[in-house]
Amino acid sequence: MLRSCESLRADGFTVTRVPVDPHGRVDPDVLRAAVQERETALVSIAYGNSETGTLQPIAELAAVAHESGALFHTDAAQAAGKVPLDVSALDVSALGRAAELARLELPGSAVRLAALRDLLHAELEARLPGRVHLNGHPAERLPGTLNVSIDGVGGRALLAAVPGIAAATGSACHEGVDVPSPVLLAMGLPAGRASEAVRLSLGRWSTEREVRQAARLIAEAAA
Repeated sequence: MLRSCESLRADGFTVTRVPVDPHGRVDPDVLRAAVQERETALVSIAYGNSETGTLQPIAELAAVAHESGALFHTDAAQAAGKVPLDVSALDVSALGRAAELARLELPGSAVRLAALRDLLHAELEARLPGRVHLNGHPAERLPGTLNVSIDGVGGRALLAAVPGIAAATGSACHEGVDVPSPVLLAMGLPAGRASEAVRLSLGRWSTEREVRQAARLIAEAAA
């Protein structure tokens, strides 16, 4: 959550951290003062703290946010299955609104991302002829995901050589483990090719210029 806030700050958004009391809880009156100080679009507070276990008064905090017209998001990962959760009673909004926006944007977004994904693939193949191999189904795949192996260079070594690109060698749950992806091995790929794989993801804010630049940087590092 904190990294997301820092990313928003870097993009020009104003981010305010609300102080907590000695027990780690947010006082609704303190939040009210914070959201009234400036125009607030979103309030995000974790339900249960993963380090201390402290629970926040989410329903009260959500009411304060909604008084000012702000959306309220809570990360309830630590609370789910451990304490009773009633989304309606808590009156949280952000995930539902995010899902609605995603649904409305899906048709155009999927087409745009698929085009950028295919452009990235084509650029890599043009710059590294005969060395780029697609991992996964050629058609039935996520529009913003490209997984390729590049002959002659390990995936982790390649990404280390291009720090300007945020990418991975496998799924997030296996990131940091220096072994071939079990998913790719289950597909029958040789261990060598699986070790050369990189997973390149595109998102809502990705542009054609960034795709071409990423392809150039990857190709230069793999040359």
